[in-house]
Amino acid sequence: MKYSIHILLLILLFAYPKTLIGQDSPKSKYSIQFNLGLSRTLHYNQPVNQNRCIEGCFPEEQKPKNTPNGSLNLYRELNQKNSLKIGLGASSYRYWEKGLTGDGGGTFSPYELTKRWSFYGVSIGYRYIFNPEKKLGFL
Repeated sequence: MKYSIHILLLILLFAYPKTLIGQDSPKSKYSIQFNLGLSRTLHYNQPVNQNRCIEGCFPEEQKPKNTPNGSLNLYRELNQKNSLKIGLGASSYRYWEKGLTGDGGGTFSPYELTKRWSFYGVSIGYRYIFNPEKKLGFL
């Protein structure tokens, strides 16, 4: 059951007709692309002590979490094969943590939290289209 979505996508990819026909001609030199995804943050070199506690936190266990990311890109066509891109995006880094926190009096209390940092960015790029004949073949 764990890989059922992956298997379904592969079946749809290879079961689809061999040729897809796109639009006949572009109406504008500009196009917009919106990307939305889900990432796993793979949390390397744990434990990472990133929390700011008054008397200190001591992480015992950390696990990666899923986090959303997205971008909105504007493409400007230069000719049939070349385009320039400018985009805005947002992503984040997220993990779950369990540990002990000090209260300043020599005693420690257990805690659990999910930590998340958000990042925003601007991207620029160049796109070259290898097959501009508006047909895409599988296999």
